[in-house]
Amino acid sequence: MLGKVLKGLGATQRSSSWGLGGSQVVESLDVILDGELLHVEAETYMGLSITGSPAANAEGALALLSGTLNRIEDACSGVKAVANPGLRYAGRMYPPMRDMIRELAGGGLEAQTKGQRIIFGSNGSIDIFNKRTGSLVFSKAGE
Repeated sequence: MLGKVLKGLGATQRSSSWGLGGSQVVESLDVILDGELLHVEAETYMGLSITGSPAANAEGALALLSGTLNRIEDACSGVKAVANPGLRYAGRMYPPMRDMIRELAGGGLEAQTKGQRIIFGSNGSIDIFNKRTGSLVFSKAGE
């Protein structure tokens, strides 16, 4: 299934492996997507891990998140993107809107979405926090 989704996004597979250790299934793929090498691992208990080249700065990190989210939604949601989606859910997710992004001291950016607060570091890092709980739900290192 994972390989099928990546192929739908335009990725070409370079290598893959699959293994079983007790009840733990591990699937590993190396793919090229938009000219970048990504290493993808899916593990029964650890979940999904995707690693690739970091963004160089906050704007690059925002572009990386936005482009990835748009490609996934285009391939999987079945709902065409609209220029001004509004705040009601209509079958697809959108990246942060420009009017909800502010510059931070030191060159970072902070974006607010309906349920998340996203910090794009000046080094290209991305940290996504759940607004309700404040917990970190996603983190990607920068350069």
